[in-house]
Amino acid sequence: MGSVETQHCIAPQVEAEILAIFASIFQENAPRQASENADLKATRKLAEKGNAGAQIQLGSMYYFGDGAPQNYSEARAWCLNAAAFDVCEAQSLLGRIYANGYGVSQNFQRAADWFRKAADQESAADQCALGVLYAHGAGVPQGDVEAAAWFKRAAYKGNVFAQCAFGILHAYGAGVPQDFSEAVKWFQKSAEKGHAGAQAYLCIHYAHGGGVPQDREQATHWYWTCRQTDPIAAQFALDAIASGQPKKHALDDADGAFRGARPLSATLSDVSNRRWGQLLAR
Repeated sequence: MGSVETQHCIAPQVEAEILAIFASIFQENAPRQASENADLKATRKLAEKGNAGAQIQLGSMYYFGDGAPQNYSEARAWCLNAAAFDVCEAQSLLGRIYANGYGVSQNFQRAADWFRKAADQESAADQCALGVLYAHGAGVPQGDVEAAAWFKRAAYKGNVFAQCAFGILHAYGAGVPQDFSEAVKWFQKSAEKGHAGAQAYLCIHYAHGGGVPQDREQATHWYWTCRQTDPIAAQFALDAIASGQPKKHALDDADGAFRGARPLSATLSDVSNRRWGQLLAR
């Protein structure tokens, strides 16, 4: 499944992972029309008159359940109307509707088409979304080089998810030459904005001295920062350090780390605290 240009495949089990990734990353990473003071009836009245701004406002209200009951069918209908006017936010939400199967049959090809329209309008969130699709070969041919290109565009715009993903590609030499220093640079940018996955990878790199001088204080700092953000991501870092290297399939094995914070049924135990100290004492 990996492209001929690279050694590593980003995620070998698309079916098992892609829906979870979209559900957790791309809904929160979606553009959101402010609707706190929006009046549903008034907005609908304007939308029915063909006002594109009101149409995307209404679509967003139904998509997020903000100011209106959450209804993906209504969201899709109004976003399609707005997308006919080339409204970037509408294209973006349509991509997420099809990628997640919200009110429609899940269809990554249609998702990719809508993401591309928004990405061509320089939407960083949708450039990141295309990067994920190319990395997984979902709705588009699998291609690490293409994934890297889209992640790069979004990362340079400051998209926190893309910055973490672009760092992962550099760490594993997928679609770009393997370069730990470059990986750390992008992890740092993402981690400073609070992304748990990037914080976990920074912890690993400082613990091993990959791309940076080995620094136990920095490793400890990013471990505890990560643990406060997402204990599952912190556990990933702990396991990777204990095994001597990051796991082979970054976006598969580090699913929690890449996605960032998510609900937890339990937190790490005191055993993990002691284990961290033992690892640094090696």
